[in-house]
Amino acid sequence: MRRIHRRPFLLLALCAAAFMPATPQAARAAPAAERGITVFAAASMTDVLQELGARYQQETGTPVTLSPGASSTLARQIEAGARADVFVSADQDWMDYLSARQLIDTASRRDIAGNSLVLIAPADSSVQLPIAPGMPLAAALGDGRLAVADPDTVPAGRYAKAALTQLGVWDSVAGRLANADNVRAALAFVARGETPLGIVYSTDARIEKRVRVVGVFPEGTHAPITYPAALPREAGPGGAAFLAWLMTAESQATFARYGFTAPGSVTAPAAADPCVSDIWKIEHEVAVMSTPPVALDAATDAGAPLPELAPDTAYQLALGPQSAVRFAYAPERAAQAAQATAGLVQLRVATAGRYRISLSSAHWVDVLDGGRPLTALSFHGHQGCAALRKIVEFELPAGRPLVLQLSKASVRSVRVAVTPQNVKKAP
Repeated sequence: MRRIHRRPFLLLALCAAAFMPATPQAARAAPAAERGITVFAAASMTDVLQELGARYQQETGTPVTLSPGASSTLARQIEAGARADVFVSADQDWMDYLSARQLIDTASRRDIAGNSLVLIAPADSSVQLPIAPGMPLAAALGDGRLAVADPDTVPAGRYAKAALTQLGVWDSVAGRLANADNVRAALAFVARGETPLGIVYSTDARIEKRVRVVGVFPEGTHAPITYPAALPREAGPGGAAFLAWLMTAESQATFARYGFTAPGSVTAPAAADPCVSDIWKIEHEVAVMSTPPVALDAATDAGAPLPELAPDTAYQLALGPQSAVRFAYAPERAAQAAQATAGLVQLRVATAGRYRISLSSAHWVDVLDGGRPLTALSFHGHQGCAALRKIVEFELPAGRPLVLQLSKASVRSVRVAVTPQNVKKAP
């Protein structure tokens, strides 16, 4: 008769018990330090809450598990019974959704941060598009699409739709969207170069080096972007402590370092758009300069054939070192730096009248007729505006080849457009 060894079975039983899931009652009774804190948070909060969660665990010993996603998705998961100790939404609507269903502790609800909305492009893109009513957004997309979080459900997409609607351009792009599940997915579309433009939060653009900000949407174009946080109805005891900790001065300083604004504050009004003028009407110039440009190499010898510019067309001119350029006429402003650039092109207009020459740089502009410079009628500078840095007006004769000289600035590539103003009608 074989002897039965009971000790191995006892060990197996103990091991099995150790890996059995805890009952809900046991989980609720377990100290927060043992079971940790689960945070459901809007995708745009991922990076800052990862840092804050790690710091909280280091300070308290309580692990923090972050579950980022679209606020709409997370709210519906909580509604379906998913357990979370803290919920952070990217808008008030989805927090209201849970509140209406009595799924959060309304007394715990508070705003923890704010944000702003930006238009982004790949970092190597040359697109320039001032955020303004009627802006040529569809034209700037070319054959591409606009990356946005789903405007039907996701807060970032809702803010984007509201802003574009307020600016009067939503209808022109509504059928050309690259819808994303959340704002970080929209950011990825642009970062990978899959779309030429996208709309995300400013904090998202800050953490992705493969994109650049084209412009900031004014606050008045959409509802204030705030992040309400609250304790879901089934939250464990650690949630309240973590939520209170997020409001401390040290935590708020971390939010600010990532680009978030303070809760309950109104973001300082955006500085006046440097590409918008209250002196001149420049909507036409902005529109032309924002279209995809024609690439040209400016000539460096006045005696050689010069590339010709057509009115109402944007050009991206490649310039050479000013020291190597043979001018048709000595520039009225001498080069102020060794790295100054210059170039020459030809210009011919069919109808005489006043024309504007717009530049994306601060180059000195000379227009020559028969080798003699024309007198500039007026000048308008736009300090800080990448799309439209400078405009100079000239009265141009019709039908004659004119030479446009650019000199003095250090930028090697400049966008140029010639646009008619009160052009005289031909007899």
